[in-house]
Amino acid sequence: MSNIRPNSFKAKLKKVLLVKTALVLFAWTFGIASFVQPSPTAAAEMATGAVRARVDNMQSMARAHENLGDMLRGKMEYNKNVAKAYADALQITNRFIVKWFENKDMTPPSEAKADIWSNWDDFEKLSALSYAQTQDLYKLVRADGEKSEILGQYLEVTESCSNCHQKYRKSGPGVQPPVALRHGTQ
Repeated sequence: MSNIRPNSFKAKLKKVLLVKTALVLFAWTFGIASFVQPSPTAAAEMATGAVRARVDNMQSMARAHENLGDMLRGKMEYNKNVAKAYADALQITNRFIVKWFENKDMTPPSEAKADIWSNWDDFEKLSALSYAQTQDLYKLVRADGEKSEILGQYLEVTESCSNCHQKYRKSGPGVQPPVALRHGTQ
């Protein structure tokens, strides 16, 4: 552990894994582990290496996003502590989106378009916007903001995710549409 520089990618990745582990333990404690367990899609089961890491992390974000959305829409009982955990998971994992794509791995079944790397500056800009949106959502949830205000920011997060997915994610058979389209929020 002492040979890892504090600002190195390995140290950041280790921190993310520790935080995700803590979130899993928190989730199991409160019986809400579904947001950290990826759904069994073909991509998740067939992917390896960097693509697998991307798939797993994106699915973790999708679960947190969907469950928080269900709470905000009244499909699940709103619990501010659980909502905080979902918002925290979103902003923590969202922070590393660009890192997950730096290696340019498109090994099947990757759903990433090659446009990510040919338009890297735009991809970074969209990722930064998405991260900023998730930070704002996290701050609202942590501050026990009004549910309607939190929902408004949640929809901003949804839109930022969807904009990036529409531009840089393949579509077609076996590929889930962006979260916004699954929820009918676009």
